[in-house]
Amino acid sequence: MADLERALAIQGWMSPVELAWLAEQASTALLVLELGCWKGRSTRALADNMPNGSVMLAVDTWEGSPSESGSALGAELSARSGAAVHRDFLENMGDHIAAGRVVVIRGDRESAAVSAAPLSGSFDLVFIDADHVRESVELDIAALLPLLKKGGVMAGHDWLRDGVQQAVTAQLRHRPLVVEQIWWVRT
Repeated sequence: MADLERALAIQGWMSPVELAWLAEQASTALLVLELGCWKGRSTRALADNMPNGSVMLAVDTWEGSPSESGSALGAELSARSGAAVHRDFLENMGDHIAAGRVVVIRGDRESAAVSAAPLSGSFDLVFIDADHVRESVELDIAALLPLLKKGGVMAGHDWLRDGVQQAVTAQLRHRPLVVEQIWWVRT
């Protein structure tokens, strides 16, 4: 059974069903990359359910994205700084960071691709939840897909957002499966 208690206590947009799906994927993953972590709700669900010895790269700018300007996320960034949200993430994930299970990279898709390049073809799971516009999602998939090992899972959030479906189907050969707002394919 998935451990979701601490993930559910963190502010975020993932539903319990989505968090349970992430936890299930993480339960057999030795190497995970998450692009877009915000305060760590999904990161927590993943890290709390990874096997011992697993490592996760958690990548975010913690500055939001232009497409979020009118959203709750944008409103929070107007009221608080990205640095404050980053501190929230570090506090929420402190135990996993201290244990070396979660490695934090403050950056974007390029930072993720460069940092993970030595492990190219080794990741069991890549989860994308960064900017949700078509061009950004296409670039995220293109940059991170080479990191997956054969049989790995490429997934992302916000399936129903304008442009996300088009980006995913344009970049991936198979129509993804969908769990609420999470899209995913096995490579």
